[in-house]
Amino acid sequence: MENGGGGEHRPWMFDDETVHIYRKFVQEHYKLIPYMLTVGNQARENGVSTLAPLATKDPSKPYLFPEPTTYSYLIGKNLLVHPIVTNMVAPEEDEDPAVVKASQVRMDFPGDVNTQWVDYFKPWDADSVQPGNSSSRAAVRFGDYPVFARRGSLVPMAPEISRESMTADYDYANSPVLFTWFAPVGPADTVSAEVREYEGSGLIGTATLSAEGVFSGSISSHETRSGGFAIYGITEPENVEVEQTKLSVPCTHVYLEKETKLTVRCSSLNGGVKVTATGMKNSF
Repeated sequence: MENGGGGEHRPWMFDDETVHIYRKFVQEHYKLIPYMLTVGNQARENGVSTLAPLATKDPSKPYLFPEPTTYSYLIGKNLLVHPIVTNMVAPEEDEDPAVVKASQVRMDFPGDVNTQWVDYFKPWDADSVQPGNSSSRAAVRFGDYPVFARRGSLVPMAPEISRESMTADYDYANSPVLFTWFAPVGPADTVSAEVREYEGSGLIGTATLSAEGVFSGSISSHETRSGGFAIYGITEPENVEVEQTKLSVPCTHVYLEKETKLTVRCSSLNGGVKVTATGMKNSF
């Protein structure tokens, strides 16, 4: 999500619109720090890269680097990025004035027939779901970026971004974490995720949605972190309960109908928390 290329890189040297767009993606980058730290630790331990390009090479010609068939790449196993490598095309004078500048982007989606990818920025949008082992082209508008999340994945993320959290000395090891579930798959689904750190104890989150519409989630204990769950692609629950095994601290939950999103947050994870929500089902 860098502006990359040669020439001027400082967004404020262009115009306010450029600054606004750049700031939006910088904030998303910071929200993904818990996930990036986790996949970074996994890469260090396993001796692999955090990035996995989908382009393949001819094994009989290991030293030949042809033009890649695709520029799409994975961050870890749950986030998929489709870089924009073509210039925007402005609408012709005789075209509909509603047509905006856009770049044509080839998007390749890995996986099999059981894999689905949802729009990272609009995970509630059923129309954006893409199947695995497929390719398509899309006109990406100026200011947008084609990023997808593996449907059913549980991704640790920062819940909000502040000026304080965007400084070099911010303590990310003790910052809030929301385990974000990108649209549970099927009538019954179970996932788990972890937040890894270089030193000290991390976090483990698990989430289950039963065929009867009962969500069960748990987060391991952490003395200094706060956090909870964010679940996309589900209907509004009938009831939400939070069980805390050590402390009794404020916990809140809110459902946003437009985004089909349930968020449950506790001001402390000390001792761990368990969340139960009933009457839920997949919204698509």
